[in-house]
Amino acid sequence: MRKEVKELAYRAIIRYLNGDTETARKLVFLAEKLDKQETCRNCGKPIIKAMYFRKKNVWVNGKFCTSCGQFIDNKGKIIKRGFKRGTDVWERKNKLN
Repeated sequence: MRKEVKELAYRAIIRYLNGDTETARKLVFLAEKLDKQETCRNCGKPIIKAMYFRKKNVWVNGKFCTSCGQFIDNKGKIIKRGFKRGTDVWERKNKLN
């Protein structure tokens, strides 16, 4: 369970004990929604579904971490490991221009 999910669950318990059941239900719903999201193995941030262009007309389905740039295919194999220093993408991410 991630840190954000634990915080929302604790807040929901406190709200429920104080008598505010409506807000507690909303917080529980948010915590469950966050808990279902997949996270990156490298940095722990949420990842999104994406496609990666490999070679001539070969597209690979998988998941992409927008924080560290790691791409994982549907079989669990890491295809691309993060942003490389000195590339355009790395400089935009770290705002060194």
